[in-house]
Amino acid sequence: MTPKISVIIPNYNHGQYLSQRIQSVLGQTEQNLEIIVLDDCSTDNSREVIARFAQQDARIRVILNEQNSGNTFAQWNKGLAQATGEYVWIAESDDFADPRLLETLSAALEQNPSVGLAYCDSWHVDESGRRVVVHTNTGTEFQVENWRHSFTAAGHAFIEEHLCNGNVIPNASAVLLRRNITEEVGPAETNFKLAGDWVYWIRVLARCDVAFIAKPLNFFRRHASNVRSRTKPVTVLLEGARMIKQLRRHVSLGPRFEEHRAQQIVRDCFHAVLYDNMRIAKVRKVLAVLREALPNYRSVCLKEMMHILLANRLSGLRQILGDGILYKVLRGKPKPALS
Repeated sequence: MTPKISVIIPNYNHGQYLSQRIQSVLGQTEQNLEIIVLDDCSTDNSREVIARFAQQDARIRVILNEQNSGNTFAQWNKGLAQATGEYVWIAESDDFADPRLLETLSAALEQNPSVGLAYCDSWHVDESGRRVVVHTNTGTEFQVENWRHSFTAAGHAFIEEHLCNGNVIPNASAVLLRRNITEEVGPAETNFKLAGDWVYWIRVLARCDVAFIAKPLNFFRRHASNVRSRTKPVTVLLEGARMIKQLRRHVSLGPRFEEHRAQQIVRDCFHAVLYDNMRIAKVRKVLAVLREALPNYRSVCLKEMMHILLANRLSGLRQILGDGILYKVLRGKPKPALS
């Protein structure tokens, strides 16, 4: 029987969480599944855990890398290439799910053929799986009230209103995709460490509509060893600049999206210098990538810099002249103490 849903579980060194993840897949109320478990050359007990479950359930197929790929999105692509179901769920190996997740999200896709991506709300949980907070209570910059109720939206409108501000689909484990859309989109970008999913959602929603289910059916685990926790702030800024250029290869989002993203990157660079003590050299590296990605880079940067300097009764200017950038330049190297 052709599976309704292909479940892709990309794993690397998440042996301590893997049993809970696989059990939460096997326990779904929707049982017409194929389960593709990929291991990226783990050095912990992951492969023993995978082998134990594969012996118990014939729906599980195992793909073991002989060398570490070094990239989550390369594993996504390998799993997507193997998928045969009508829908695809990329179930990250350190997360877990409510038993009704697949039943609920697949119903949203079945009820509206124009929807190619359906996702639900998520609980943030700690290393032990203890619930910390519902995700929509953490992103005030995204106008939280928009996620209080379930909705369906046109893909392009969702990109312009939300995804240009930030990644409001922060966890792949909360997403169910229509597989024919993933085939149209093609492989995920593998030259991103963190923003690859953000770029992928935009590429998908440039072709279809989105449905959101206002129920926290996904459990998004935050811990010290996940990719987000290990990513340096400058990498986040660099990937934000690079995604503008990368998206131009795949979709036409117009100048509003590009300029908005560029303004946000310039703003984040200033904040990183002023508040996070980021070195000026690293900021220059980010702005160089932005210059290459955006034709009207200079005008966008100048506009945003003036906005920062003049905001709140010139408080931005006072910060830069006071304990911000100028102070760091003038401070120089400390003088040696007198003996």
